[in-house]
Amino acid sequence: AEATMNAEKILIVEDEPAQARFLADALDSFGFVDVAVASSVEDALKHARRGDVRLALVDINLEGAVDGVGVASRLREHGLPIVYVTGMPDHASMERAMRTSPSGYLLKPVRVPELRAAVEIALHHKKRDASRPSDAEASPAHMLSRREVDVLRLLAVRHTAKEVAARLGIAKPTVETYRARIADKLGVTSRAELVAFAPIAARQHPAQT
Repeated sequence: AEATMNAEKILIVEDEPAQARFLADALDSFGFVDVAVASSVEDALKHARRGDVRLALVDINLEGAVDGVGVASRLREHGLPIVYVTGMPDHASMERAMRTSPSGYLLKPVRVPELRAAVEIALHHKKRDASRPSDAEASPAHMLSRREVDVLRLLAVRHTAKEVAARLGIAKPTVETYRARIADKLGVTSRAELVAFAPIAARQHPAQT
């Protein structure tokens, strides 16, 4: 089916041309007709200052003095929601990234359904927050327990149910029960939608240290 045209501008901050082209082509196939690409913090901020960007997809592993998390921090000052794109991240990088309150994150190689879900959910939450800025409990992610958020965060970075069980010290069937319960609470049916909610849930239940 032909995609519905969407005029909201999306900024891709990516210094690998092939990856930037892949993301831009995918967004075009979803109906987003206004997509900009920046390969440096200077280019990204130039687009942000124009005031017409609605969402930024940012590669964490940018080359240069300022990495993707640093770029995202600057973009957040302009009120932009951030969806990170990254290879398998290390713990320190993920902790830094989460402190920027991202609206989503995607692991490479990026799966098109997960990209679409992350973008649509991030834009939906931006619109909701603009119309109901004081409603802290508007997201269904607020209904998740601390343990459910822990399970969701691990599933989002492509751990199997067996791996999640080992990490959390619980049985594999228990992980499956948690996954079904999380999907029910969030009202989602696909893995892509489940992954897209992970950062939103994590912001409402920060990791314990």
